[in-house]
Amino acid sequence: MPKNVIRFATCSSLAPIMAALMCSTSHAQAPDIGVSESPSPDSQGGGTDIVVTAQRREQKLQDVPIAITAVTSEELSARNVFDLQSISSVAPSVQITGAGGVAGNHQVSIRGISGQGSPIGTAQPVATYIDGEYLPTTDAAFFTLDDVERVEVLRGPQGTLYGRNSTAGAINIITRMPGQDLKAGFDVSYGNYAHVLARGSVSGPLAAGLSAGVSASYEARDGFIKNSTTGKSLDDLRSYVLRGKLYYQSPDENFSILAAADTWRRDNPSTIWSSLYNPAGNVFIGLPNPSTITVPARADDTYINDNKSEGQAITLTYKASPQLQFTSITTHRNYRVDISYYTPVFNLAGGSIIQYKTFNSEFRGNYTGDWLTITAGVNYYRSDQLYATQSPHALGTTLPYANPRDTSNLEAVGVFGQAEMTIAPDLTLVGGARYIHETQDFVIDYSKAAVPGPLVNGSVKANKPIFNGGINYKPDSDILLYAKVSQGYQAPGFNNSIRSTSAFTFRPETLVAYEAGIKSQFFGRLLTFNLAGFYYDYKDLQVRNIVTVGVQIIENAASAKIKGLEASLVLRPTRGLTLSGDLSWTDATYKSFCEGNGGSAPPANDTACINANGIAGWDRSGNYLSNSPKWSGTVSANYNLPLGPGELRTNVGYNFSSKAYFSPANEIPISRDSIDKLDARIGYKVEGFEIYAYGQNLTNRRFASYPIRALYTPINFVVSPPNDPRTYGVGMKYSF
Repeated sequence: MPKNVIRFATCSSLAPIMAALMCSTSHAQAPDIGVSESPSPDSQGGGTDIVVTAQRREQKLQDVPIAITAVTSEELSARNVFDLQSISSVAPSVQITGAGGVAGNHQVSIRGISGQGSPIGTAQPVATYIDGEYLPTTDAAFFTLDDVERVEVLRGPQGTLYGRNSTAGAINIITRMPGQDLKAGFDVSYGNYAHVLARGSVSGPLAAGLSAGVSASYEARDGFIKNSTTGKSLDDLRSYVLRGKLYYQSPDENFSILAAADTWRRDNPSTIWSSLYNPAGNVFIGLPNPSTITVPARADDTYINDNKSEGQAITLTYKASPQLQFTSITTHRNYRVDISYYTPVFNLAGGSIIQYKTFNSEFRGNYTGDWLTITAGVNYYRSDQLYATQSPHALGTTLPYANPRDTSNLEAVGVFGQAEMTIAPDLTLVGGARYIHETQDFVIDYSKAAVPGPLVNGSVKANKPIFNGGINYKPDSDILLYAKVSQGYQAPGFNNSIRSTSAFTFRPETLVAYEAGIKSQFFGRLLTFNLAGFYYDYKDLQVRNIVTVGVQIIENAASAKIKGLEASLVLRPTRGLTLSGDLSWTDATYKSFCEGNGGSAPPANDTACINANGIAGWDRSGNYLSNSPKWSGTVSANYNLPLGPGELRTNVGYNFSSKAYFSPANEIPISRDSIDKLDARIGYKVEGFEIYAYGQNLTNRRFASYPIRALYTPINFVVSPPNDPRTYGVGMKYSF
């Protein structure tokens, strides 16, 4: 990978100002850029130093005062992680549900904070990036991970350097860069359910200083769920990804430019709901047979969830001096989801279109001196969004996507900076700030609905400064102690699809996070132990509240407190053997929340209250936040044994999670029990060639992945997609 890779934007007019500011301080040698994994000279079999870009510059993982899980490409393969949904198998405190709701999206939670799952109008608290590009929604990252160098999961608010909507944390997907060495490889596997996964890449030099790379993947499988009426599977998967990069670096390595483009399509398993209640008897039955569902033959063609994405990026780097580097990125992306679904309980079909067209431009500078390090910049983001739906209708009926048709135009500007000042040989002070200005104009149009309704125009604006500060103490090269306080911020928004003459908008939510931790390595780095403790004061939560039967809105109606501990341990007792474990304890509860019942919210043994809208409801104070299990963790063993001319490579991974609720009432019907998942892989590698066998969810543990209550009275309408069953297969890969 090249030494200096940065991002391109259109804000070059700021370069002289930043250069003048940063060059006024003392100078030191800047660290090399671009090495993701480098051997540690004194590790003595203790592994390698993983280098991450969590603070928008490259640092060793153990030197970054952030709770991070960094998973390299080798570990992704060993743990059978092929897409983002599987990342919870290796990252503590991260919970990712299956796709659910009429928007067909996933819910991602970090440390007990998760979004509302609305298609547009509200942002998600987990910011997701690919190669520095901010993705408009986490679902835009649910593609096959091909030619990926590493995935970084940052836990805790990251608002200063990562900008808008990173209250819970951030996920960075970093793909490989082309270089002056010729590299190529492929990975092909076949498993049950006729699962085919093929990935390949090639990169190398085109001319002096000029290189290129291309990668592609294809995935297909039969569905996990069959229509018992016809015997046909309903959730087949087809997916492809194509990515290309062209990279130039000047002979003096002070300037580089990267042009990148990607396109991908994923015909996802559609939202197939299993009813957790018997509608006739209004009795909770839990998850029925997760492998079959009984629907009319005509419903076979109704289940559709097509995801399409294409993006382009231009990246520039200029190294003004050994201490000062400027980074700039400009990206454009078009992401669209087409959804059709069928609801067996009401014998009705529906559909929706969700589309994001985004433009993002960021310019930043990094200065590294003897006693001062500064990262500062400016970011511009625009997102044009569309959400169009069909009225629920009988099978075979064709309706336009116009009931309603919501559009919004979001513009956001952020100015940010963070400084680290060494005040003693082992002591560093950290301070950062970001100022956010954003405006979102929206239209909710019911004028062309089956029953014409109002046309609503509205706007939400925000001007918000956020700050962070901390102290780092590093008594030796292998121990880091840190303490910090930071602010999280989630943007204001609007409620889509509300039939009203007035627009329902909601304010931003805020969070103050306190965290302290230790990162340490012992015995020549044979043992790595990291520990973090945190406490969150969470205010103005954007929560769903019921205003009448079947009508819910998002409003600022709650506050919460979250506290927890996270520990990770990596032990390499002998060459070739790595034992690792992560354990997370999170206590995330509402401090105050009166959920209006509107005739549809169950009391669930909670006391009565009157909410801010004057609607009678139930006091959810003390209940757990959605998708926030108290305990979760992972354990894995990886053993590579020289055998004959090659190496035997084995990995066993186990992850678990305690009970999680998916409603403020903390009802059993809208929860999932504790879960556990066992994965394994065994392979034999000779030089660059490897054959292997893998298995996921080997115990075939089944559960309701994303239970949702759509209606409480007159019947209990609670549905959920099931999780994936046991899968296994064989494959081969080769690289040079």
